[in-house]
Amino acid sequence: MSARDVWIEAAILSVVSAFLYQSALFVFVFLVPLAALGHRRGADWLGMAALVTGGVVAATRITSLIRLGVEWDFAILLMEVLPPAAFLGGLYLLETRLLYGVRRLYRLIQAVLIAGAVSVPVILLVSSSSVAMETLRQQFELLHTMFTGGESDPARLGRFATVGGMMEAVLDLLLSTYLFAYTVVLAGNWYLGQLIGARTQGQEGFRMRDFRLPDVFIWVLVGSSGAALVSLAGNAGVFEHLAWNALFIALFLYGVQGLGILWSLLDRFEIARGIRIGVGAALAILVVVPGANILVLLGLPGLGVAETWIHFRSTERS
Repeated sequence: MSARDVWIEAAILSVVSAFLYQSALFVFVFLVPLAALGHRRGADWLGMAALVTGGVVAATRITSLIRLGVEWDFAILLMEVLPPAAFLGGLYLLETRLLYGVRRLYRLIQAVLIAGAVSVPVILLVSSSSVAMETLRQQFELLHTMFTGGESDPARLGRFATVGGMMEAVLDLLLSTYLFAYTVVLAGNWYLGQLIGARTQGQEGFRMRDFRLPDVFIWVLVGSSGAALVSLAGNAGVFEHLAWNALFIALFLYGVQGLGILWSLLDRFEIARGIRIGVGAALAILVVVPGANILVLLGLPGLGVAETWIHFRSTERS
């Protein structure tokens, strides 16, 4: 393929990613085209495409703010452009040759740590901006009206009885899970993208069945679990948010390991492809079924944790 064709491919996938981010329905998979490009053409092309995507998204967001005529400041501008920039930068970090030889697990952790470090001054800036906080409050007023639906009994609504209480509860939840959500979206987009990129080249791609965390990660799970439990005793502020994010991330990674164990066992017993698809579909359905989803959300991480002491697989570690 000529350089011109690669340029065209990179430009098209950049525009597709920018479009996906702007859409409400596909925003959580906007990195997939770029991840596929990175697998097919390398980290340099991924980096250039990420810059184009970020530029298009930023220009679109700024144009929207100006066209709507709403009051905005630097804090609101950061709220608009920083999230896509964090994801694009994290995806590049997963593929860059600057970290040659570094396992992608550790690259993912580095991306999460960098995103967390950058977010701290941004959160402080937003919280100190009267324009940003007033904008958020107006959005929560609409949300509160939709949520309460005319209900006015404070005993039934609890913290959601007032706009301020709802705002505080939702922001607490977001701060306790935003790095976890960043991890899931970044890792999921990278996996889907490299899978698509590999299939288009006749390759197998990343084998989830070979994924295994180092045994020392059990202490990350133990430490974050203990910190999260301690935070339940009272308002621990930033410590509480860090503890819950770390716990959810650890559970997610052990859940991926548990899924890899399950798939390796299906390989070992030579289970037919149709049955494997059925197993995958059943897991996906159970995740969204209240009550039953606990079997998946705790069962897969539990299976992954158990491999610290029980060797389920005979294949080599990833």
